[in-house]
Amino acid sequence: MEQHMNRFNTLRGFCREYQPNDADFLRDNPETLEQIQEMDAIEPTSNQAILLGLELVTGFLEDWFPDEVDEDEQDEVRTALNEGYESIKELKQKVLLEETHEKLKGTYKHFMPNEEVILEDFPPVKLKMNSLVSQQPSTNEEYLVYFSNATSFMDDWFPDNLSESEQKEIRQIMDDVYKVMGELKKQIK
Repeated sequence: MEQHMNRFNTLRGFCREYQPNDADFLRDNPETLEQIQEMDAIEPTSNQAILLGLELVTGFLEDWFPDEVDEDEQDEVRTALNEGYESIKELKQKVLLEETHEKLKGTYKHFMPNEEVILEDFPPVKLKMNSLVSQQPSTNEEYLVYFSNATSFMDDWFPDNLSESEQKEIRQIMDDVYKVMGELKKQIK
């Protein structure tokens, strides 16, 4: 995350250097002023925030980078932009994994057995649930193992008494997880 945050800060620095500062221009172009304020307001504290910030600053630099700067500086900005695009690609996947993890975790926390009687009668279930709720995978391999364990657990403990809309919601989440797992398997090979 630190590498992506550093790339964001570098690109934001270039944006500040090259952004239009003419008060009349900014007054006449409120959308540009809004973009500048939005970039300045970003606090890169999460992968999602860094991703949003990188998308903003790369787009802004593409629009506002002046043609008349010397070649060395153009190369420096172009390199920073390329690294920013690389970070965007990596962060999109990371954010997808994090969101899928949270969605799945929320689903089995909400729909899976939570009655103490059931959990006390089946200690392995309680242990497995606690394990799934507390896990925080970080690598692609860990996410793949986590998603595999969580989907297997949900297949075993999927409640029969859910409404049609709840069943549809869980099926959609499970389909999303299986798609993410398929992509992870391709990348890990």
